Amino acid sequence: MDTALDRNGDFAVDQFDRLFFLSGSDEMKQQVYILLSVQKGTFLYDRDLGSDVAAAGDQLTLIEAKARCALKKMPEAEVIGVRREEGILTVSVAVNGERMDVAVRRGENE
Repeated sequence: MDTALDRNGDFAVDQFDRLFFLSGSDEMKQQVYILLSVQKGTFLYDRDLGSDVAAAGDQLTLIEAKARCALKKMPEAEVIGVRREEGILTVSVAVNGERMDVAVRRGENE
């Protein structure tokens, strides 16, 4: 079980302003989102958390390899594609067979 986060990375709350928790498929999707969208080395408490996807430049093959590496400890998650449209990098992942897209922001110094 994991505490739910909103898209800004803050704790998500229910209609009564209480934290709520995720489990099962929703928890796995949140873990995939965090692993791909957090730049590796930027989380103070776990420098190995995240990926180097945003720093991989414009080579889609390299980006896909880095995404696979970030998710290697999650056998339920499989990278199924990478695309760049209008400057936005999107990694498509199947989590237990269900597709999700994760938009990855490029590093600030790029």
